[in-house]
Amino acid sequence: MPAMTCTAKVRIARPEDRQALIEIQRRASLAVQTGEVLRRLIDESEHIDLDNSLLAMGQVVLAEIGAIPVGFASFIVENGSVELDGIFVDPSHWRLGIGRMILNAVEHEVMARNFARIRVVSSLNAVVFYQSAGFTVAGVERTPLGLLAPILTKMIASC
Repeated sequence: MPAMTCTAKVRIARPEDRQALIEIQRRASLAVQTGEVLRRLIDESEHIDLDNSLLAMGQVVLAEIGAIPVGFASFIVENGSVELDGIFVDPSHWRLGIGRMILNAVEHEVMARNFARIRVVSSLNAVVFYQSAGFTVAGVERTPLGLLAPILTKMIASC
């Protein structure tokens, strides 16, 4: 693994991090999408956002190098379960282990809140990443952009 990941640190995001994280989400999303989905992401800005309430509740983990955010993940606690809302790493920092570092931090946060399972609706290009981290495919779901996307789940601890 490249030495650069050793300098990345994870922490709980703060409300003042929101705009930088939205920009990371925008760059990462636009870098992997094509066709109609890419057009809709560009034209319909509401698809790229970060809910302030997740920041307020400490449900956003970010990775930074120095004081510069390079990736984040948010998770939603609702109805007794946890859904990973997404992991986004700035494309200039892809393939350095930062996504895995963020996922590990999210799992730690989820366990600290006494949950044992995480669910994620994944983009097709992220399925292998999640499977390599111990997630298994559990079904499919239609996304707000109209795509059928795989649902993956992972047991992280026993409560």
